[in-house]
Amino acid sequence: MHSWASPLVAVMLFLLPCTAAARVTVFEQKNSESDPEDIRRLAIFGFLQPRFTWQQKDVRDPSNKVDNSAGFSFRRSRLGAVARVDKIATLTTEIELTT
Repeated sequence: MHSWASPLVAVMLFLLPCTAAARVTVFEQKNSESDPEDIRRLAIFGFLQPRFTWQQKDVRDPSNKVDNSAGFSFRRSRLGAVARVDKIATLTTEIELTT
């Protein structure tokens, strides 16, 4: 009865720890058609690195709030923005969150 579930769970557990990344261009404007470097652009990017932990029995002290419990969490994540202003400058800012 559950023979179809085992391969599905195995594939999901294999894919869950993969890092997911994305980059989206929010604004783009060419200032001159003759020069491809003369462009204004704003892009947002980021990635998530999920973590899945399975435990049969929780043996932690109930007062311990620091250790990760079993379940789904994000180990690392990053969010950033890149702004290009003509040929003058490219500005990049990032924030990285880790557990």
